[in-house]
Amino acid sequence: MVRDVSKPNAGRVPGPIGSGSPNPTSLHVGPMGSGLAPSPGASAKPFETLLDDAKEALAKASASRRNVEHFNAVPPASDRSTKSLKVVDWPLFRNRNTSPPLWDDFTQSNLLLGCALAAVLRSLALTPAGQAFINRVVTQVPKNKRGKPVSVELDYTKVTRDPNFVLPKGSTSSRILKDDRYFIVQVGGRAQKVSSVFYTDDSDGVVLLRYMKSPKDVLWASVIEKAYVQHLGTQGYAALEKFFYPARIWKDIVGKLPTQKHLARASNAEITRIADKANRIPTIATSKPLRQASSVTPDHGYSVHDYSRGKLVLSDPIDTKKVTMNIKEFRQNFTDFYYGMP
Repeated sequence: MVRDVSKPNAGRVPGPIGSGSPNPTSLHVGPMGSGLAPSPGASAKPFETLLDDAKEALAKASASRRNVEHFNAVPPASDRSTKSLKVVDWPLFRNRNTSPPLWDDFTQSNLLLGCALAAVLRSLALTPAGQAFINRVVTQVPKNKRGKPVSVELDYTKVTRDPNFVLPKGSTSSRILKDDRYFIVQVGGRAQKVSSVFYTDDSDGVVLLRYMKSPKDVLWASVIEKAYVQHLGTQGYAALEKFFYPARIWKDIVGKLPTQKHLARASNAEITRIADKANRIPTIATSKPLRQASSVTPDHGYSVHDYSRGKLVLSDPIDTKKVTMNIKEFRQNFTDFYYGMP
């Protein structure tokens, strides 16, 4: 059993939203519907890469003959953190695979600038409609131990070149990890197959999930995160550092654009109404840039919970603490709402 526990570790300040630049002094909330940057031109592959590609093709052909689901490890981000790969046997949801996803099931990793994705997932888990949506788009294969058995192999040959990668315990020359389940996630209009192998760190004897974490030992958020990373292309988890416009992520995950409301054009009554419906309509709020947001993390996505006793209730996906503030404070720290039914 892998145990994800909280412990201090060096990492990035969470954020930013809506910019491809790693320079925090030039970040801003990005426009709705921004697309992917054009791909760089193709270049000649080194011999080592060609050899790995040939091995991968042979592994896929062999797996197909043996009726095995074959996966390749998703490349890690360039975060300079020690990491390995491990088959994680946690259930999708708390009551195995039947209970609804809950907002405090997961927290955002401080190694990635992926706050918009985490905020959207949390906002979905805060509402009955969002919970039902998550249950629909994430499926485990097989669904239970009585289902038709499956064989899964994950090839991690290519990621061994990462200087911070530590070979899994019991690693063999085949560079294959095996399991008896995988997941199917509907994202971006397509079905993504996702293995149950995730990046972990157990360098000090305590195992931590490296990216989307779970204090409750459930996998649904990590599975959706990896499915979205696969949807973005071949860059692996590093893609989350480049494509994190809130509206674009919302559309990819939910299937349609959210409504965006600029706070500068919203009355106090509108702010109250939107926040008051956040426990029924998934809603996130984006904070102001550096040096303008005084009470919250700048350039960051927050999930909106509710409006209670004259204050908005929010949470930062980096942890499970709730933040409350009145409308004046909210205006001083935030720029926009994004909201909509799945």
